[in-house]
Amino acid sequence: MSTANPDPKNAPIADLSSGHFLPYLGQTCLLESGAVTIATVLARVDEKPGARSPSGDRDSRMPFALLLKGDADCPYLDGVFTMRIAQAFEVPGIYLSRVLNAGPQPAALFQAVFN
Repeated sequence: MSTANPDPKNAPIADLSSGHFLPYLGQTCLLESGAVTIATVLARVDEKPGARSPSGDRDSRMPFALLLKGDADCPYLDGVFTMRIAQAFEVPGIYLSRVLNAGPQPAALFQAVFN
C-alpha cells in the first residue's frame, strides 16, 4: 500500500492516495449529497496496480478503490458526494457508485475509484 502523508485535510482530490484512507478503516464515513446523508463505514482500501496505464508515469498515483458499507435499507444512489471521514477530514466532489452485495450479510455497498 502507498505510504502517503496521512494528513489529507488540505490535499486536492488528485493528490489523495490509499495511504490517506488506511488509518480510517472501520471508521464512520458520512456521504452527503444535497438533502441526503448516508452513514457508512470504510470497509476496504484496495490498491489496483492492474488499472495503471502500461504507458503511464510510474511516479503517478497508484489507482485504488474504497469500499464503504451502509445499512441495507439506505437510498439507492450513485453520484457526486461529499465524504466526511471519521470527523477527521472531508473529500468533496467524489463520485460513488452503489455496487452489488454478493455477501451473506445484508448491506448497501458503495465504491469510490481513484485512478
